Amino acid sequence: MPARYAEGYYLSADASAPGTVTLTGKDTHAWAEVYFDGVGWLPLDTTPGHYFEAVALALLVAAAELWRAVRICRVEHAYRRADPMRRAGMIEHQLFALLQAEEIDSTLGYETKAVDACVAEKFEKVKPGEFARTCALLERCVYGGQAPDAREERALSSFLWKLIRSWPKHTLLQNLKRRYRRI
Repeated sequence: MPARYAEGYYLSADASAPGTVTLTGKDTHAWAEVYFDGVGWLPLDTTPGHYFEAVALALLVAAAELWRAVRICRVEHAYRRADPMRRAGMIEHQLFALLQAEEIDSTLGYETKAVDACVAEKFEKVKPGEFARTCALLERCVYGGQAPDAREERALSSFLWKLIRSWPKHTLLQNLKRRYRRI
């Protein structure tokens, strides 16, 4: 997790009234700051008497994790209840969101061969041609209006899971950005 050391002056609430304030060496203070994507640098002061920020930060992260878990449960529930056409649409959405997170610009039916080569290169478990075959199935469902049969649904789902399992290794900051990209 990205963090940095910061120094400055501590100004208590009663000393922050309007007007001139004189700060001395007794008012110097040091603290740590932690970076959260979408939020920025947040102070994390573990000095006795300054724990409020640390508790607030912990609650913020816990709330983000809870919200993420609720969203995952909702999506899984909606996927189980959906008809095959809707499930294909959900797989399409997730597939291209994953590629976007890996900075591979792609949409269904656009430059499929070039994207197929890029996907096979970035994702070690994906073989050349697999992305193109998946796109052909999705195009038939999305643009052709034909519902996938059970075998085709399994093929779509297994390709999505293959992408997830073979996700390239990244730094902690990149993983955090991907994890909280929609919260």
